[in-house]
Amino acid sequence: MKLFTLNLLVLFSLSNTLFGQNKKICINDIKDVAQAEKLIESKKINNAYIFQVKPEVDTSEMDKLIRNERKGFVFKKGEKSYKILAIDSALSFRVSYIYISSVKYRESEIDSIQNLIIAKYNSGVSFFDLNKQYNDDGNVGGDTKWFKERMMVPDFEKGIIDKKKGEIFKVYSKNENWYHVVLKTHDNTFIKYFTVIMMKSCS
Repeated sequence: MKLFTLNLLVLFSLSNTLFGQNKKICINDIKDVAQAEKLIESKKINNAYIFQVKPEVDTSEMDKLIRNERKGFVFKKGEKSYKILAIDSALSFRVSYIYISSVKYRESEIDSIQNLIIAKYNSGVSFFDLNKQYNDDGNVGGDTKWFKERMMVPDFEKGIIDKKKGEIFKVYSKNENWYHVVLKTHDNTFIKYFTVIMMKSCS
């Protein structure tokens, strides 16, 4: 009876090994973004997530750490492991905005408010203060941070792409019925985006 039980245990262990059920997935086993997404979606790895950092323009501890590294670089922080899965370059934008609600105001009122904001800015009132006074979406200061091409709704991106740093202007996103006053705070530039996976370190 003991021999039979032992044989069953060996068979079960061999079966698990052959079908990969016992194999612990560590960060070095993950080669690219597609594989990582598939593993996370299938729950073969838990408490893991994928995110992007921009070392050329951001100044967090992680941005500084990976700035000069290449795809495949792995490092640990506490109980977590991190790996650079991809490095891409994309045309990127950064603006500050004031959103005027089309629910709160009629179209004619919105146009007047936009004109007033632009006039006040041109007379020396800071955009930050104007945002505090007029913005209807709760983003204090209105800074978008850096964002990649095709991340925003098309009309918004089309409205800012040809503008120069320092210009202030109106943008209307027709499909969303969004009205903005936008200040172009930075020139368009190509930025490197590092795609990183974070997961629990293998013991």
